[in-house]
Amino acid sequence: MEVENKSENNFTFFENGGRMDYNFNENYILRYEFFGGLLHSIVDSAEFELDFENTTYLKCIQKGYSSNDSIDFTSKYFNKSFNPCLDEFVRENILIPTNKKNKKLDYYRVKKDVFKSINKVLNRNFLSFPLQASLYLNSSCQLNCKFCFFKEKRKIYSKSRNYKSWINLIKKMKDYGIIYISILGGEPTLYENIDKVLEFLEKNHIKTTITTNAINIKDSTMNIICNSNYITPTVSLESLNKDLNKFLMGIVPNRALKTINTFLSKNKVPRINTVYTNQSDEEIFKLIDFCIKNGIKDFYLDLYVDTNNSELKKHSILEMRKVREKIFKYIYSKNYQNKINFQVQGCLLYSAYEDDKSIFVETDFEKIKYGCEAGNTKIEVMPDGSVLPCVLFKNDEFNYRNAFNEDIKEIWDSADYLNELRSNKCEDKKCLKCRFYDFCNGGCPALKLRNNISIIKNGDERCQILIGEKEYEKIYRSQL
Repeated sequence: MEVENKSENNFTFFENGGRMDYNFNENYILRYEFFGGLLHSIVDSAEFELDFENTTYLKCIQKGYSSNDSIDFTSKYFNKSFNPCLDEFVRENILIPTNKKNKKLDYYRVKKDVFKSINKVLNRNFLSFPLQASLYLNSSCQLNCKFCFFKEKRKIYSKSRNYKSWINLIKKMKDYGIIYISILGGEPTLYENIDKVLEFLEKNHIKTTITTNAINIKDSTMNIICNSNYITPTVSLESLNKDLNKFLMGIVPNRALKTINTFLSKNKVPRINTVYTNQSDEEIFKLIDFCIKNGIKDFYLDLYVDTNNSELKKHSILEMRKVREKIFKYIYSKNYQNKINFQVQGCLLYSAYEDDKSIFVETDFEKIKYGCEAGNTKIEVMPDGSVLPCVLFKNDEFNYRNAFNEDIKEIWDSADYLNELRSNKCEDKKCLKCRFYDFCNGGCPALKLRNNISIIKNGDERCQILIGEKEYEKIYRSQL
């Protein structure tokens, strides 16, 4: 084992005379963006927003150049003295110490490459490519869940494309810097060649989740998922109460529980997703206990988006905040806080926290990330290749372009409907005064389009801030 004994500049020298430099950790995806750069781990959720200088420095390291040469190049290119965030890069395992021999840096060739890369992102105000793509491989499913947001599209997208089309699309997405992929449906494990798609994702080290009802996964698919380093199974489970789960999903939870046990027996820990509708607090607590008992670390509670099912209980965003607080109180009372990652998911949740002054969304990237994802951080590809900003948009609301007929990045960059979502600003006077307006832009464009026939006219009717103001006006007028 080599022992450090002396430091000079950015290098460490070893007793055997070797000089240490750095390798770029390929478990990170590094992209130039209009605000500088984005660095994201494909192993966990680690994410860093960078300036152009540190992005360029890391790009040089990634290409095999020495740290000193990379610093010199970055300083010359930006005409300023540059010192990278080296300690942080090493501490976060972004840069890995090595005593390899580096390539010689050709200043003019690298300058040309960097200029081209930066020039591609400078004159835009949206990401170079989505962070996430949801792929709906098929629309078939054994169940007919009452809360299913894809239900109305199952007949529209009844035909699926062959696996080679999906693999070619995924390959292009990887080349363009996709961060992670979500495999959805229908029930995606019913897709005829799901194994080939999952094998390709694993082989190419693409961070992936596959959401399943877990009632009938074939052995080959199970083995691929369980032996994967990059694929996480997400199991839909609404309640441990047999009657309630059957009411919501059309099936008792036994088969899903059996599949979860199979995952765990093969040392693969799934994530549990629950859509919050008719469950009591106690039933949610029982799901938390179930996760703790079985070593399941991730439990997500999703806000139900109204699909006009009168049998389901609909919760306001404020109620989501209250149930979140109850669950965290329960987690701490049981001393579970270091054993489980609990999250409440859904759009506009921040509107229930108007009084929370700790919510700061300041940078350009934060505004993109915390606002509506549709066309800003994600796209959703339907079974026929139609590229939707979000699955909540109706089939006839836009002239959707097709990822199997043209280049996916060209669609991302130039599709009229995506640019419309990015550029149109909500004109609701109450929204204009809100401190969340810069990133919220009036809430969900899909629901606004559906309810108001306009993306910009009014704010989202679910917004807790708007609901609060409406209630105040109602009380005020009643007192006149």
